[in-house]
Amino acid sequence: MAPDAFALREGARLVSGHGDDGRFPQIIEAVEPQRRVAYRWANWFAPEEPEEGTATRVEITLLPEGTTTRVRVVECGFDTLRLDAKAQQQAAVDNGVAWAAVLAALKKTVEQGDG
Repeated sequence: MAPDAFALREGARLVSGHGDDGRFPQIIEAVEPQRRVAYRWANWFAPEEPEEGTATRVEITLLPEGTTTRVRVVECGFDTLRLDAKAQQQAAVDNGVAWAAVLAALKKTVEQGDG
């Protein structure tokens, strides 16, 4: 396996880098090839491991719609983070903005064929 490759399987652990924002540990929880992946990550507590109080759960689902595919991202668990209620709410808003940017970049890449 190449140094930057990983096995996309339940229980796999990976760490993603996000430039100046740091490195974020993640644990894969569910995989349905070509349909769905779910993982926990501790992005608000990096480099801590994703666990109760530090992690949210992200589920990405691919939904065929005719000749296109809708990508649905649901992130939950902000209310379990070791943050006060206001910070939990802000974390949810911030991550929502970030996911919107990620999905917009993905859409552009797919439409332009840059990947």
